[in-house]
Amino acid sequence: MHSLQESLLNGKPTVQMDYFWKYLIKHGEEDNSPLIDKDLMFYLEVQKYKELTHSFTDEELVKRKCQAIVDCFLESSIHPPCQIDISSEMCNRMIKNAVKVMQGKEIIASLFDEAQFVIFKELLPYWAGFMKTYKPPEDPNKRAISKRQKTLQKRYEDFQNSQPPKEERLSLPMIKPGPMHSLKVSSLTYSITDGLKVKVRSVCTEKDDNENKLLCYLILYVLD
Repeated sequence: MHSLQESLLNGKPTVQMDYFWKYLIKHGEEDNSPLIDKDLMFYLEVQKYKELTHSFTDEELVKRKCQAIVDCFLESSIHPPCQIDISSEMCNRMIKNAVKVMQGKEIIASLFDEAQFVIFKELLPYWAGFMKTYKPPEDPNKRAISKRQKTLQKRYEDFQNSQPPKEERLSLPMIKPGPMHSLKVSSLTYSITDGLKVKVRSVCTEKDDNENKLLCYLILYVLD
């Protein structure tokens, strides 16, 4: 069995890391540490970022990876903006330095090292608990599925199997003609002299033409 440091070194989500991630989701909720599973994802993404900086690859790829890490973990659109277990001061400091990378001013391979060190210490106790119960699956390609993933998969299957609603023709009820009632509407008026006043006016009378009467019937029917 590999140590946590060895398992995280290449930044690739192995089968063992998938099961560890599922373990973090379950026990993180129980321990009131809702960000612990994101800590693992952050660590792995930073390893990928380091690989890009050390392999002298396309600078544009480095900038895009840096931007993705900032958007997902440091300035997330999901509350809280910082999605990993580090202080706000450390988070702001990394964002400030990340701007230099994203603007192409310099490539900083050690940009996220401080956060990685803090997060590694957070993950160690969970790794110890995980390794006590972990047994590699018989199928080496079998990936762990979290409860959230199962729920989303079930919803997607239900959506795929759902039937479109039947088309039904909507028929409006007939409005029975009857005696015309006066429809009164209240409105508020304000002036410096009179202050606030309620003004009541009639909008339907017997003298209205047929078009206005039809409109009044409709209004009265809705209000009935």
